[in-house]
Amino acid sequence: MFVDNNDRFWSASVDDQKVSITQTNTLYKGLWLPAGRSSITWKYDPWVIRYLRYSALVALILLGTAIVISGWEYERRNDQD
Repeated sequence: MFVDNNDRFWSASVDDQKVSITQTNTLYKGLWLPAGRSSITWKYDPWVIRYLRYSALVALILLGTAIVISGWEYERRNDQD
């Protein structure tokens, strides 16, 4: 049992094999493990965070483009004077 809140965005693998997560004690998450040593990997990947990252990247690209275009426009206006 891993004492951390269970959430639908968690995934786990044991020895590089995906396994299902079991809800324990109403709130926490756990895994059924084979006897002996195992390597456990937990991954938290909420779709909201993934899309926010992409949205921030697009916003930065648009902002950079707007800055470059406004700089060109400023130079073009000053060259006409």
